[in-house]
Parts: sequence; C-alpha cells; structure tokens
Amino acid sequence: MRRVLSYPHVQSRWPLTEETISAYLSALEAGAFLVEDMPIPAPAVVSDPDDDPIVQTAILGQRDVLVLAMLAFGHARVLEICGQHGVRILGDVALMQELRREPSRETE
Repeated sequence: MRRVLSYPHVQSRWPLTEETISAYLSALEAGAFLVEDMPIPAPAVVSDPDDDPIVQTAILGQRDVLVLAMLAFGHARVLEICGQHGVRILGDVALMQELRREPSRETE
C-alpha cells in the first residue's frame, strides 16, 4: 500500500506526504485482521496476477464487498470467482450510495 500511494500518478492526483501515508497505514493496521495466505483454486485477475492476493483476501476473509476502482477487477473471471464466494465488487461511489441507504447501526 505504501508503494502504491507513492506512485507518481497517484501522487499527482493526491499529493500525500510520507507522514500522511504512514498515519493512514497505521490506522488501517489498527482496524485490520489477519487473513491466512491460502490461494484460491485459480488465478482471478487476468491482466495482473499480482493482484490476485487482493481477491483472495476478500474471499478468505469472508467479506461481503470488495471496493475497487481498478478496471482489472471488473474482468468477467474476477466477477465470477468473487460471485461464487458471495463477494460483490463495488466502486467507491456505489459503496457510498449503498451505505447511505442503510440505517445507521448506532441507532439500532
């Protein structure tokens, strides 16, 4: 994640300092849980197999939604594998729209 946030094309869109990136990664780590690295039966991300661990983590972590903006994850094979495991792929805007429709958990 640190490497990706430091890419020139990411930095040109969202100029982040090293301190901001470190704080963000620390916050992610504090709210994360470990998923064992056990591969799914077949590669999913056809255009970049290095992205398969992202799909694997969502499946093995039994997540409902994988939020992505990358087109590679919209490939039919990725959607098929995720669908077989009950993982929906949403973009950030679609996720925000869905979350806004759900009742607040704080009021339950």
